[in-house]
Amino acid sequence: MPRILLVEDHDDLRAMMHERLLKEDYQVNVFDNGLDASKCLQTTTFDLLILDWELPGMSGIEILKTFRDAGGTTPALMLTGRKLMEDKEAGFEAGADDYLTKPFNPKEFSMRIKALLRRQQQSKGLLHFENGSLIAEKYQIISLIGEGGVGVVYKAHHKFLDKLVALKLLRAEYASDQVVVARFRREAQAVDSLKHPNIATVHDYGVLSDGRPFMVMDFIEGRTLYNLLVLNQRLDVRRAISIFVRVCDALSYAHNHGVIHRDLKPSNIMLSDENGEEIPKLLDFGIAKLLYTAHSQQLTRTGEFCGSPLYVSPEQCTSSKQDQRSDIFSLGCVICETLTGEAPFHGETVMETIHKRLHERPPHLMDLNPEAHIPPLLNDIVRKTLELDPMNRYQSMDDLKTDLQAVLTSL
Repeated sequence: MPRILLVEDHDDLRAMMHERLLKEDYQVNVFDNGLDASKCLQTTTFDLLILDWELPGMSGIEILKTFRDAGGTTPALMLTGRKLMEDKEAGFEAGADDYLTKPFNPKEFSMRIKALLRRQQQSKGLLHFENGSLIAEKYQIISLIGEGGVGVVYKAHHKFLDKLVALKLLRAEYASDQVVVARFRREAQAVDSLKHPNIATVHDYGVLSDGRPFMVMDFIEGRTLYNLLVLNQRLDVRRAISIFVRVCDALSYAHNHGVIHRDLKPSNIMLSDENGEEIPKLLDFGIAKLLYTAHSQQLTRTGEFCGSPLYVSPEQCTSSKQDQRSDIFSLGCVICETLTGEAPFHGETVMETIHKRLHERPPHLMDLNPEAHIPPLLNDIVRKTLELDPMNRYQSMDDLKTDLQAVLTSL
């Protein structure tokens, strides 16, 4: 029985849709506000999302952007009374798979749902391995951990070494896409060259008989910074800075080994508990750039946008030359959101978000959330990471780490 998340704040419309879905034998979780729906989405797996655009607490667009940034691939039907083409474009940019304008015909509502669910079931049949499946004759699938835009990640058991691993596998439909396959291989190469306690380690790489490459990495028990922020909205200053000092150390190590990450965001920072201590681990170097080598050439299609809109640097927005200072900007965005609960540059659409990034001064953290009680020195540090001109930012992760440690010492 397909499970559907329905979020709509209009009482009569919500009741009509809920009743119709139940009659068609769907299991439905219903919410009338965005915040509760977003929290549910972090703990429950659905086959389809039905999201109203205008919602109290958190809009449907914001729910979907956040879900997609975290790697969620569940199909989404966006509902709205907005009829302008640019509004529809914004819905699709946020990650919607279909768009239904109010008022709508209930029969059309049902048909669109059936079409999206049919597509989802066909996709699952192509992409997923059953629990217990054996990969490369030694990795036994235990469960699906998560899905991203081009890959799926499984928890698996290494038969011969008797240990748990994370197995990342390219989706079947991308097996013949040479650019995507090359990026996947580059991620394995990038991470394989990095041996650091705060970076997830690659242990193996291979190609299945159907042409899909896979890599085997550390299996990390814990939750992502994204999941933590969904539950808590923001972290206190001491805890946040303790995390980011270690993240700076990991990125400094990567930069010194010729690798920039280019996709820093809360969902790519895993937090594990090791002997009672919270340890961050950097994940997903899928669009990492190998500096000073030929590997970084010709792996981005013309006009293609790489990275997550809320966290990309101005250089990524304009396809300019990128170096370690691009990661510094992205990390500044993550630090700002972790401390205040708000991303520093946030528009209603991807294009509006990019415009703010390219034309507005970095915000003061106290203005984003006065209740966060951000020390003035920390506010200045974060704003320096968010400067438009890379020359006005920190020039290395080591410099940023030193100033963050000074704040931690002062606390």
